[in-house]
Amino acid sequence: MNTQHTPGPWSLGDENNYHAEVCIGETEMVAGMCRESSYTGQMTMSREEMLANAHLIIAAPDLLAQHEHNKAICDSLIALFKEAGWQDDCTLINQLKSMRFDAIARAKGEP
Repeated sequence: MNTQHTPGPWSLGDENNYHAEVCIGETEMVAGMCRESSYTGQMTMSREEMLANAHLIIAAPDLLAQHEHNKAICDSLIALFKEAGWQDDCTLINQLKSMRFDAIARAKGEP
């Protein structure tokens, strides 16, 4: 699955003691979270945790873009190392690239 996400930037929209919204602009909600369980009516997290989760979600488009950029840098470094005859020195860069690729795939909903 190679799903296109809603482009950023995202920001914190309406929030109070019970819910927080992640929005594009001031009104278009991308995601929302509620501290209260819809099943039990009990509070399931603190307000601080809810806001921290919202800020993590807000950063997601930027984090994905940075991972993709860093992966491209790793590809360029590997090509330069191989061109210089330093294939044995590519191990760490390949590990970094693999970690970036895994994170990018997860962010895009790929297996």
